[in-house]
Amino acid sequence: MSDHGEHRMAVAGIAGGVAASSSKSQVAETTAIRFLATEREWNAPQVQQAWRRLLRETANPNVLFASPEWFENKHKTKREELRVAVVENGAKIAAVAPILLGQKKFDLKFRQMRFRTAQVLGGEGLMREEMYEPLFQQIFQTFEDVDAIHFRLLPIESPCWKAVQSSRAGWVHVHNQFKMYFLDLPKTFDEYLAVRFDSKHRGNLKRRVKVLGEQGELRLQRITAPEDVPEFLRAGGQVARASWQAAKADYLIKETPEWNAYLSDLARRGLLRSYLLWSGSKPCAYELGFQGGGYYYGSLTGYDSSMAKYSPGTVILLLTIEDLMQHDPPERLNFGEGEDEYKREFATSAAGVANVTMLRRSGMGSLRATVFGAYRSLRTLKQSRDVAAAKEAHSSGKTI
Repeated sequence: MSDHGEHRMAVAGIAGGVAASSSKSQVAETTAIRFLATEREWNAPQVQQAWRRLLRETANPNVLFASPEWFENKHKTKREELRVAVVENGAKIAAVAPILLGQKKFDLKFRQMRFRTAQVLGGEGLMREEMYEPLFQQIFQTFEDVDAIHFRLLPIESPCWKAVQSSRAGWVHVHNQFKMYFLDLPKTFDEYLAVRFDSKHRGNLKRRVKVLGEQGELRLQRITAPEDVPEFLRAGGQVARASWQAAKADYLIKETPEWNAYLSDLARRGLLRSYLLWSGSKPCAYELGFQGGGYYYGSLTGYDSSMAKYSPGTVILLLTIEDLMQHDPPERLNFGEGEDEYKREFATSAAGVANVTMLRRSGMGSLRATVFGAYRSLRTLKQSRDVAAAKEAHSSGKTI
């Protein structure tokens, strides 16, 4: 079956379709899955209304990345291959799942694999548990060149996680499972400090701000408008080149036309909320972030390594949290991927998430599943050895 244009699959009863009764007859409604491939299709009023309704109802902490605005930004500025899966129960759209089609690289340390995936944006679709299995089956049937379905930051308490774990559509590999941290924002910054930290810790945090301020007058610049983006990329790129990430060529902020178009478009859609921290006339840290659906998403923090002893990373985080409570406050701050210590320190709650790949049931899929499994076993063995070595070092009084 071709993967071009609109696709439809009739699926009896997956959405709990009920019979429409009359005095003379009963007509069973059919549930159908469609993949919308054009702007005209996914911007149709019926689709947009259902999409936004489902977003309001979801408990997904990555809700922004499943939104029409984020989807349209990827379409307009990155020219990526996108589809919107819709599940229709009769005349009603009962579920939506935005999907990114493309090549994805998996770095397994001892080797790299690259193959075509259908990534469910936002980590999960906007649907009930029983709708997922037919969706997985239909993705593999419709897009014959797709080797796997990928889920990034999939909440492990979600209906999608349960469906993935029990699915017969493909071989499931969990790359990693970890906690994602959140800060449930109170009304005032002083309230947050008083509840989250003891007096000694509060004093230490205030001293860090004071010490950095002694190097040059501190100024936090909020970046939300398209006209702010060029300076953010220029100054943020300067910081990125002096950051620890630069040693691995892993810094993200770059002063390029592509980045300018990407962030400027997000700003026009009201989704960009980033920050620059200035020490006098010198930028010393940046925070790349986005806001929508009641969440602020901290995507990446970078700071000038030459100023590390003055804690610019901690200071920009503190000032960002304070600004979030004072200006257009979201309900929660999502610290994003990773279990860094500072996230545990500043967060007020956490939830489990996982990065998961469902491999197509084929000869090549079986081989890839075996390779993924071997890598997982090696990684588990190494982690066990590291833990054992740490315990031995601790018992002998050594440090490693």
